[in-house]
Amino acid sequence: MSAADYVAAVVAGRIADPVLTAHLRDGWAVVRPIHGYLQHDPDSANWAAVIQWVNPASLPPPELALR
Repeated sequence: MSAADYVAAVVAGRIADPVLTAHLRDGWAVVRPIHGYLQHDPDSANWAAVIQWVNPASLPPPELALR
């Protein structure tokens, strides 16, 4: 399974990831998977997910929105 497919499956709730699932439940959103983030972690195959949490009490101006 590709990293993008893995992240999509976690977001859809088809599989659970011990870290990403917890963040998603706390209101974080996946921006995209990236390669080369964890270079010395063979379990991740050098992949990670960029995630974002927007504080609802302090929304960014439209020109700075990351989503």
